[in-house]
Amino acid sequence: MTATSRSLHTFCWSELATTDAAAARAFYLPLLGWEPEDQDLGPEMGVYTKLKVAGAEGEFGAMYQMNGPMFEGVPSHWLAYILVEDVAATAEKAKSLGGEIVVPPMDVQDHGRMAVLKEPSGATFAVWQALSHVGAPVMAPTHGVPCWYELASADVGKSGAFLTALFGWTQKSKNAGTDAAYHEFFADEECVGGMLQMDERWQGAPAHYMTYFTVDDCDASVAQATALGGAVHVPPSDIPTVGRFSIVADPTGAMCALIKLSMECHED
Repeated sequence: MTATSRSLHTFCWSELATTDAAAARAFYLPLLGWEPEDQDLGPEMGVYTKLKVAGAEGEFGAMYQMNGPMFEGVPSHWLAYILVEDVAATAEKAKSLGGEIVVPPMDVQDHGRMAVLKEPSGATFAVWQALSHVGAPVMAPTHGVPCWYELASADVGKSGAFLTALFGWTQKSKNAGTDAAYHEFFADEECVGGMLQMDERWQGAPAHYMTYFTVDDCDASVAQATALGGAVHVPPSDIPTVGRFSIVADPTGAMCALIKLSMECHED
């Protein structure tokens, strides 16, 4: 299920910042079959819970409760990390390209260095420079594992130009110039994520990155998410040749997507 290395400029970590860690655990652990490993980082930082899926080597992400003045008014959210060679250089380049440095480069023990950035349409993401911890190993699309990252952009033109310049990605567009336009990003030959233009269906929501988690049965998982206190924002829907997906919010308001990948997608 795993590989020992990960390519630069690919998504490498999924992190839930929540207003209520207990409520988040009670939702995600039974829904996605996660196994938690708590790490006490002291009175200031609190507990950082690494997450893995049974049968997989290594963690794919983590969750923590937001505490203190710096998180005042910040809603629960998933943050996606992208692996880079030099966090400081990437942050400065992002700024020169019209992005914003939200959290400046900082050390995370001896694991690596990180920064939180904002792309021109307003979506935040993190970059990670690995030292002792490269992030998540490459994993097969098994129930509970992140499998896709998608930017819902307020301006796909600006966002696409920013991301391709920052990471050296190439961009390929399907149905370009139509309401169904979808944009994919590639690091070398590896497809790393997607992007779509936000419209009135988003009802004024801010630009954001969406993390997709693989599930064995989309409809059953959505029913379970509802029973566990979650809310359905996009009901189960089919994406031709890709799979069946839904967007749900956990009881604290953080949103993610659940997707049952099609056999055709697996074969590709």
